Amino acid sequence: MAPRAPVVVADYSRLEAGMKLQVSADGLYYAAEVVSVSESKKRAKAPVKVRYLGYAGDYDEWVGADRIRSKALRPDGEPAGKAKSGTERRSERPGRKAKAPERTPTEF
Repeated sequence: MAPRAPVVVADYSRLEAGMKLQVSADGLYYAAEVVSVSESKKRAKAPVKVRYLGYAGDYDEWVGADRIRSKALRPDGEPAGKAKSGTERRSERPGRKAKAPERTPTEF
């Protein structure tokens, strides 16, 4: 029996109808738009209905957090505060040295 994929629990409260995001399909990410977000327990695994931009409504589908790429989607339990900037993340990497100060030609 194949191992089960981990269930991604997310906070969908910031997703709204009409919001643009990216959705994974066949290993690629496609531009999509949120059609609706369900709060039903039956839709717990895939609560977001999306429409792929440039495609007919026949291709609409329900997707879960494991296939969505959006800044509005947060893992459940993550604080709603401001996310760290890219420079803060880079400096926190283990084994990363601080940049040496620039020297003028007379300081050799």
